[in-house]
Amino acid sequence: MLNSFLDAKVLTTLGSTLGLVLLDLLLGIILSIKQGNFDVRKLPQFLTSGVLPYVGSLLVFVLFAGSLPAITAIFYTSAATVVAKFLVDIKDKLIGLNLDRTPK
Repeated sequence: MLNSFLDAKVLTTLGSTLGLVLLDLLLGIILSIKQGNFDVRKLPQFLTSGVLPYVGSLLVFVLFAGSLPAITAIFYTSAATVVAKFLVDIKDKLIGLNLDRTPK
C-alpha cells in the first residue's frame, strides 16, 4: 500500500531509522538488566518520552512526503538527525556493555 504512494528511498530511510531506534531500545534494556536497575514499570514512560516522539514525527513527515517535496527534504534532514543521535546512543550503550574482551 505505501509502496505505491511513497518513494522507495523514503521507505528505506524510515525502515533503517526505525531499526536503529529499536536496536537502541533493546540495548538499553539489556544494559539496564546487566546493571541491575531494570524496572518494567518505567518502560512505558521511557517509550512515551524517549522513543515515540522520534518515531511519531518521522511517520508524520512520511505521510506528507509523497505530496510535498519540501516535506520530503525535511523528512530526510530529520531522519539524519535521529540516526546521528541514536548511533551515538548505541555506541555509548555498547561501551557500557563492555563487549570488548581483549586484555589491555
